[in-house]
Amino acid sequence: MMSDAHILEIKHTNGKLRLILKTTDFSGITKTIRKKMEEAKDFFTGESIIIDAYGIVQPLPWKKLAAVLEEYQLNVLGIYANARLLPTVLADGFEHIDLGKTAATPVPTTQKAPVATPVTKTVTPAKAPNEPAIPTAKTIIKDAPIQATTTASAAPTMLIERQLRSGERIYAAGGDLIIVGNVGHGAEVIADGNIHVYGHLLGRAIAGAKGDSAARIFTTYLDPQLVAIAGIYRLFDGEATPEALKKTVMVSLKNETLTFDSIKS
Repeated sequence: MMSDAHILEIKHTNGKLRLILKTTDFSGITKTIRKKMEEAKDFFTGESIIIDAYGIVQPLPWKKLAAVLEEYQLNVLGIYANARLLPTVLADGFEHIDLGKTAATPVPTTQKAPVATPVTKTVTPAKAPNEPAIPTAKTIIKDAPIQATTTASAAPTMLIERQLRSGERIYAAGGDLIIVGNVGHGAEVIADGNIHVYGHLLGRAIAGAKGDSAARIFTTYLDPQLVAIAGIYRLFDGEATPEALKKTVMVSLKNETLTFDSIKS
């Protein structure tokens, strides 16, 4: 049985969501898409997506594939196909998108910001009806809870001192989020700034929700379902897990790639 990584990948490239197909097993593709969408819940809702079929050699039922993606409110912009598949793509009425060219000149779309749209649709801030500006604090020292909560000019910090259970969502609008306790499997924590979890991070953590690529995720125990910073995400499905798993970790974004650095005392 092929692993998910040998069937497809879903990632952001140049600000667009990209479905990279690695097999012509349509049943396996649809099952893997559904599995990843269920794991990600509504993280991808409302995004536009390009189907990257350049690496496969046989055509697929493109309309059926698009229908599966549309079930999860993903808008198919077009298909990147090789010369062998191109006639079938055009015959089914899809636009051919040359990713080699669009890397330098993005395809015009009405796509919204990768993370801000899903977050604002699915999360209702517990407080603060007017969302403040994105925080400018970039170091763990500046993000210290005492400074953030006592300085009038600093971005607000939300402090939660309890365990978060499956189904719970916490959104720190305009600032950082500090959790003193475990973030359980199925729970979700979101912040426009940094996220600090002084406990086990087992659920989903989304930092820099409005596009702040300098945001960080800190936790004393990393074993999540998903982490994301400024629209770049990583699903943890048992494959290719970082060496920092189950350790004290800082997650950061470097060159559009999530990095996992162990924090040693």
